[in-house]
Amino acid sequence: RLRSCVLAQGDAGSGGAVKDDAATLTGRQTRRELSVATRKVFLPAMVKAATAPLPPWSQEIADRAHVSLRSVFRHFEDLDSLFLAAIERQAERTAHLYEPPVSVGDRKARTASLVARRRKLYEAIFEVRRGWMLRYYDQPRVSAILDEIYRALYSQVVTLYSPDVEGLTTSQRRELFDAIDAATSFDTWAHLRS
Repeated sequence: RLRSCVLAQGDAGSGGAVKDDAATLTGRQTRRELSVATRKVFLPAMVKAATAPLPPWSQEIADRAHVSLRSVFRHFEDLDSLFLAAIERQAERTAHLYEPPVSVGDRKARTASLVARRRKLYEAIFEVRRGWMLRYYDQPRVSAILDEIYRALYSQVVTLYSPDVEGLTTSQRRELFDAIDAATSFDTWAHLRS
C-alpha cells in the first residue's frame, strides 16, 4: 500500500519529460489510449509545479505541459485531483526507496543502512516535498498519504533497533525510537543539508 502513497521528483527534473510524453499523443491510438496518454502529459508538469513556493495555477500547469487550459480540466476535475494523480504516478518511480533498510548485522551496520536509504529517499523527494506540505492541512487525502509514509518510516526504525532495546521499559523504548526517528527525519536531514 505504501507504494501508492509516495511522491518523488522522478522525471520532473528532466526538461524533456513533458515533450517525450507529448510525443506519445501522435500516431494511431484509440480514444481511451489517447486519454490515458494525455493525462500522463500533465503529471510531470504538476510535479514540477509542486516545487514552487506557492501552489501552482492551472494555467501554469497547462503551459508546462504544452496543452490548453481546457485540456487540463477535460481530464481532471480540479487541481487537487491532478495533484493526487501525480502522487500516484510517481509512486512507482520511488517505491524502491521506501523499502526497509538491511536489518541484519551489528548496530553500526544497520544504522549505516538506515542512513544511506534515508539520504537517497530525501534527495529524491527534496524538491517536491514542499508541494506536499502546502496541501497537508487542507487536503485530507494528501495528509493521509503522508501520515501513512511517516508511520511506515517509524516502523522501520522500530524493526531495525528492536534487538537493541531488550531490557528497556515500554516508555524507554518509545523514547529511544522517537529520538532515532527524529534524528533520521526529513526535517532534520533538510536542516543539516542546508
